[in-house]
Amino acid sequence: MRQDQLDQQLHALHDKVADGAPPLDQAFFDACAAEASAILAHVDDAAQARYAIERIDAIFDAVGVDAQRLLSTGQRSPLPVGAGTQG
Repeated sequence: MRQDQLDQQLHALHDKVADGAPPLDQAFFDACAAEASAILAHVDDAAQARYAIERIDAIFDAVGVDAQRLLSTGQRSPLPVGAGTQG
């Protein structure tokens, strides 16, 4: 994934999380976690993955949610980081 595409997707996730109307329920966070996982599945390399994970952590931290715990809930295998296409 191109860096600008990654930034756009992370910005959209930030807006979704930041603009969520309280009370934020589990279904909302499950949807956000699915979106974050989809973003990670399309990064091209470890550097992009690290960048995305840091941004995702900051996005969820801003609303008091542990992103790593949220993303790992229900995960039976590692997140599919790096499955994206070069572009």
